[in-house]
Order: sequence, then C-alpha cells, then structure tokens
Amino acid sequence: MAPVALEIVSPSQRLEALPFESQQRTSWMGSAVRLMLLVSALLLVLVPAGALIFGASSASARVAAHPADAAVAGLGVLVFLALFGLPLHRLVRTLGLRRTVTLDAHQVSVAQSTLFNAQAWSLALSEFEGVAHVVRTSLSGARHELVLVHPERGRHVLLLTADTMSEGDVARVGHLLRLPVLPAERVLLPRRAASPRAVPEPIVAEPLAQAA
Repeated sequence: MAPVALEIVSPSQRLEALPFESQQRTSWMGSAVRLMLLVSALLLVLVPAGALIFGASSASARVAAHPADAAVAGLGVLVFLALFGLPLHRLVRTLGLRRTVTLDAHQVSVAQSTLFNAQAWSLALSEFEGVAHVVRTSLSGARHELVLVHPERGRHVLLLTADTMSEGDVARVGHLLRLPVLPAERVLLPRRAASPRAVPEPIVAEPLAQAA
C-alpha cells in the first residue's frame, strides 16, 4: 500500500515481546482538510477551463485557428489533473482507514477497512526482508517509524511510530524478529538495491501530510 499518514492508537508504542498487536487509523480531520484543498485546487482550474471551452460559441473556431496553442493548453490541463487528481483518488480510497497488525514469531496478519471495502491478508514472517527505521517530517516535527520491509512495496507493514527512536531500539526489534536491520532506502526507494546493515542509518523522507 502506498504510504498513508497512519496514526498508531495502540496502548503500547514499543515492541518488546511477541505476540504484538498494533491498532492504526487515519485522521478524519486531516483527511477532510486535504480533501478540501485538493478539490479546491481542481475546481480552481477546471471551472474556468470548462466555462471557456463550453460557454463560448467561438471556442471551436479558436481551437481550429490555433491548434498548437489548444494542444498546449489541453496538455497543461492533463498534467494538472495528474498532479491533483491522482492524490485525490488515493485520498478518497483511504478515507476512514483502520488497520490492525498482528505479529507473532511466525506470521504477520493485517486486517484493514475503509469506507468502501475491507480486506485481510497474512504472510509468514520469513517472507519479509527485515526492519527499517524511517524518519518522516511534517509541520509538527519529525516522526520515527519502524517498518517491516517486504520485497513488494504494497506489503510493507508499519509496526510502530515514536517521536524518537534509537539505533538500539531498532536493533532489538530486529533481534526479536530474527530479521536484519535494513537502510531506510528499502522503504523510500524500493527499486534501488541496498545491502542490509547491522546498524540503521535513517534518512529524512518526503514531508508527510499534516494530520490533525
């Protein structure tokens, strides 16, 4: 699954023993704000463009007279739709997202639901490559994440978050799960080869959408 601004709502923020369970969700307030901003940005361009194309009787004549300019304008609208329409589509799909991650010595289980669907899946712990320490920034500061890394990006599993996370904390989780500690690039740049390291070296990710 693509990165989403999930909040950890479990009573515990530490992974010290198995079995382990993490309750996660998205912020309704943060989602509503982002939805309003994306819709406003789309309407800001699409409404004037629609009025110009469909409201003027001479629009087709202008297009016929200046096809190159019309093509450039159309391309600009398509680019704008890609920049704002795709994030809007992804945001709508994840509205009300709730996720439960259950982890034991042999298996990882994920059950999640949104306003539109629900799904659940399980994988053997041995199918994961390791754990990675990722630092994401937002307007409120830095958020440290511990991620269970799978060869398929859509199977990465967020385990816990914290305001701070030491190298020792990450190493202890790796030892508990019997998995190596991987560099953060394995999460942020999944197609780029990176060798496991004994000690994590977190890097700052792209800014995370502000959650209320």
